[in-house]
Amino acid sequence: MNNSYRLHFAGFTLSASYHIELLHQLKNKDFAILIASKSGTTLETKVTMETFVDQLTKKHVGVELNKRIIAVTDPEKGELLQLAKKQD
Repeated sequence: MNNSYRLHFAGFTLSASYHIELLHQLKNKDFAILIASKSGTTLETKVTMETFVDQLTKKHVGVELNKRIIAVTDPEKGELLQLAKKQD
């Protein structure tokens, strides 16, 4: 069993071809996402988050899905904070 982890960056680009390639690489992998954003409202963050959360929802639901989405954001306000609280 291979216990190595790989780190991929996705939120720096809106390139559809980049996201498609990364989704292809992750297709049969067990993965989680970490969303780091002060508010979660920038276009790159929103598009990337929606793309990869959608992929996770095809494999997981409920608590198992929530364990795979990690948000690092402003502790007091913002769209990403509200989403994280809703999923908690």
